[in-house]
Amino acid sequence: MDTGQWLTQYKDKVEGIRQAAAEVTDNITAATVTTSSPDGSVTVTIGPNGSLRDLRFGNRASEHSHTQLAALVMKTVARGQRAVAEKVVEAFAPIGAGTSAMDLLTKFVPEEVPDERPVPSTYDELAVETPPAPTPPVRPQPVRSGPAPTAPAAARPRPARPVLDDADDFNERPW
Repeated sequence: MDTGQWLTQYKDKVEGIRQAAAEVTDNITAATVTTSSPDGSVTVTIGPNGSLRDLRFGNRASEHSHTQLAALVMKTVARGQRAVAEKVVEAFAPIGAGTSAMDLLTKFVPEEVPDERPVPSTYDELAVETPPAPTPPVRPQPVRSGPAPTAPAAARPRPARPVLDDADDFNERPW
């Protein structure tokens, strides 16, 4: 093989790698997932880096307590993050299959979240009304002899503020 032929093959190989890398980049950039909770009360959109891009509540969201809704949001986000991580792994496979980079990437795919209605959390248990604390025993007041205490003197009424004419006020404060 002569040098010119080798150089042409090398350029073709580099161009193929560049095109594959550009395709992988485009696929990873486009890897977004929109997913909803089983009852449709929560819908999330997750970006390729696992970030929450959008959060919407459906009509049924008001049927849940605040802690149930928070748990449902977290489960729906986790399901979306797993789905987008799988899309990123799939997008990277053409250039990364069998490499340590692919092993590292698949190592960080979140675990699967089971589809189920949210269970009450410990906060729901705390939100249940607790019985009021027992009232302390009332101590009997000692009996006093002598004149009955008098009521405090009535407070003096405040003097009325002078009423200012609007025109006078304007002349004093020109702003």
